[in-house]
Formats: sequence, C-alpha cells, structure tokens
Amino acid sequence: MRVKTFFIYLFLFSGLFVKAQLPILKSNTTDEQKQSSDIYNNFHDNYDFVISCNSQSYWWSDKKIYEVLAYGNGHWERISLYSKRHHNGKWSKPYIKIDSFDNERAEKLIELFNKNDFWHLSNDSLNIHQKRINDTLFKTYDISDDVNYKFEIMTKNDFLIIQCYAPEYFLEKIPEIKSREVFIKCRDEFLSAYKSDEN
Repeated sequence: MRVKTFFIYLFLFSGLFVKAQLPILKSNTTDEQKQSSDIYNNFHDNYDFVISCNSQSYWWSDKKIYEVLAYGNGHWERISLYSKRHHNGKWSKPYIKIDSFDNERAEKLIELFNKNDFWHLSNDSLNIHQKRINDTLFKTYDISDDVNYKFEIMTKNDFLIIQCYAPEYFLEKIPEIKSREVFIKCRDEFLSAYKSDEN
C-alpha cells in the first residue's frame, strides 16, 4: 500500500514539476487574431500549453505549415499542421499529424526560452527597420520577399504572437536591436529540437 501511495505522489509531483517549467503568458492578441489562427482554432482547450512556429513568404503564400509542440495530460506531443489555399481563395481543412515528443527535450527547450525571456519579446522592437544616425536623422532599411517567422503560443487562458520579419538581415543592419538575437537563437533551437524528433 505504501509503495502504491509513493508512486501516486511521485506521479503528481512530476506533473507539477513540468507545469512549473511552463511560462505565464500575457496575451497580446485581438479576438480577430484568435479567430483567424489555425493554432487557436484547432488546439484551444485541448492542451495546457502550445507553441508553434510558422514561416511566411510570398513564395509559398498558398501554403501554411506549422511546426507545433504541445503539452497536456503529463506529456508532450509533436504536431505538424498543413493547409493549402485553393484556386477560389479558400483554405483546405488542415491536415494534422500528431506524434509523441520527448519530455526531457521539450523541458530543456522551454527552459532555454525562459532564460532568454522569449515570452516578453516586443513585436514592435523586433520589427524596427530604422537606425538612428543622430538626434534628428534616421536611416531606413528595407528588403522584399524575405521570410516572416511567426510564433503562436497558447495556454488555456492566453494567446500570444511573437513574430519577426527577415531577422538576420535587420540584425546585420541594426545590430543594436539585441532582441533579434534572442529571437533567432530561440527560433533555431525550437526548429532544431522539433526536427530532431522526427520519425
């Protein structure tokens, strides 16, 4: 009986430990953004925590591909979501594939995001395109047809979007915007972890 009780407590404690690693989010989205989000529409209320990354570009604007990690019921899942735009402009019903994901790998990834304060990155500062030359003069940089990287992060109560257009290009031109370094580091770690667990 004591052994059984011990394992029950161990299971409950391990669940609390994982939850303690998850961030507390502050929503930065509107109801319209929620309603238009494939992540929100397909996974809201299904998981305790969801983080997805999607790259957007003119060159594949007829496709939506999301790489998703989701936590619920004490374990992580690796999800891919794909949708294609038809000739009439309407999007196909998303194709969703779900696999298990290594809990330890997911927790290390979340820990890295926590340490880098990823959840509090400002979309405004991530997308500054002007560099101050002096008190009155700014230089504006521009690039066309590059990639916008978009994270959608969700809990039961909050929905957060963090996105950055052409982060490498603008970091090179405006290196003083250090938040882009954080974004690139976390994006690369997320995609590396996601792809490393592919079946």
